This record gives sequence, structure tokens and C-alpha cells, in this order.
Amino acid sequence: MDEVKEVRARVYFLTPEEGGRKGPIFSGYRPPFDFGLRSQSGEKIYNDCIVTLEDRDQVFPGEESTIRIRPLHPELLQGVLRVGLHFSVTEGPRRVVGRGIITELIRTEGE
Repeated sequence: MDEVKEVRARVYFLTPEEGGRKGPIFSGYRPPFDFGLRSQSGEKIYNDCIVTLEDRDQVFPGEESTIRIRPLHPELLQGVLRVGLHFSVTEGPRRVVGRGIITELIRTEGE
């Protein structure tokens, strides 16, 4: 079976007034994402991912962009990632800096 290795998404990056970043992001940005997973004790499980911007070179706070998201451990997210899934982009002590929705699953052949 093919595994989901990346997803395409639309993401809005919050302004500083909304609690977001002060500066822009670039391809290669590696924040933790909250895809809604929880541990057995109920704590959120975050997934580090690599972001590739698709429609511009940088995204400023207050802007929306199409991005590709590559989880560093995609095996932990199989069966979780789906088109229409809402997620959060976080930084630091789990501060939400962006919110998005998955628009496409990018699969690769099973190895």
C-alpha cells in the first residue's frame, strides 16, 4: 500500500497581534504541527515537519499560502492525515502561529 509522505495544504500564518510570528517563514522551516493526535494520557502529540512554500519565496504573518508539509516521521501519521483535516502550526512552548487545512495527500510507493 502507498504511504502518505507529504501533504499539500493552505495555511494562514497569524499576525503578532493574533499571537503569531513577527517575521516571515521560508522553505525549510521546521515547526511542530498539531494534527489532533493525543497520547493515552490525553496530551497533545506534536509532529515535526519540513515546510516547502509553493506559491512564493516567503510568507509574512497575516498571509495565507499553499505549502507542502513533509513529516519527519510519516509512519506515525498513517491513517491520520486526510484531505479536509484542520491542523495548527506551533512554535516555542506550543504557541500557535498558523492554522491550515490539508488539500491533497501526496503518496509514494511502499518500500
